[in-house]
Amino acid sequence: MLSAESQRSQPLFDDPRARSLILGAMLGALCTRLASILLPIEMYGFMLHLSLPAMVILCVFMIDLLTGQHRTSDTSILMWMGTSIGVILDETLWLIVRNPPLVPSGVEQVGYWSTASLLFSIGGLLLFSIGVAIGSRTSKGEQILPRIETPHLAIASVVLIGGLIFFHVSQAMIRHDVPNEDRSLVILGYEIHHIVEGQILLMIALVLLVFAGEQEWPWRFAFLFTTIGALFVADEILYYQLIDVSDDAYFGAMTIISGAMMCTMLLVQMGLGSRHVGELEEE
Repeated sequence: MLSAESQRSQPLFDDPRARSLILGAMLGALCTRLASILLPIEMYGFMLHLSLPAMVILCVFMIDLLTGQHRTSDTSILMWMGTSIGVILDETLWLIVRNPPLVPSGVEQVGYWSTASLLFSIGGLLLFSIGVAIGSRTSKGEQILPRIETPHLAIASVVLIGGLIFFHVSQAMIRHDVPNEDRSLVILGYEIHHIVEGQILLMIALVLLVFAGEQEWPWRFAFLFTTIGALFVADEILYYQLIDVSDDAYFGAMTIISGAMMCTMLLVQMGLGSRHVGELEEE
């Protein structure tokens, strides 16, 4: 935990928050590489990756930080979150390119131990570390965050539940008329699923919350990025673990139910967490 008098910017590795996030991310990537001896596990049409629990941990702990159930100076929580981010970054490129390209002229599939995958993992860790370093240098110490109030819960409900409904209804309306590559973000012939965009939003939200969460606008952006990022991740949390990530699978009952369950869980967590923190402050 940061001491109360630590209210000025600190050298990077003298800041325990930055140290926990960066070392955690490196540890997560390293563990993922070592675990690749056994993972992913293929069963019942799924290819289960280490990034599955990592995404759950990242979403849950982000809600914890937002609601004040854990302080942004809690280095054990930040270490867990950093580790989760390292796992996610290490598997991102491989998961993106594991399927045939949507565009015939796209690049070929990239193996997990390929040079491209290794460089992407290192580059992702470097960018995350730079973001943490910038945040640490501009931070004035431990952040006392605003409380989550009823209007925030209402906004989160609209984003998580309304967004989930919008995703599936809008996609269902155009899926037969608009080719997949025209209604998706496609880079080099590969579809970038919105779960990847959600992971990036959560990482940005974490840096904002930990190093600038006491300020009004950084906190607002962190809140918005967290809710939208959690929606993007929840919508495809199990779908992205399928061996066949097809349109039919996205509109299947498993994808819809898992997304609804995770969105509901995160919303309940936010509501109960903010209520608990409010009761503690009143005592």
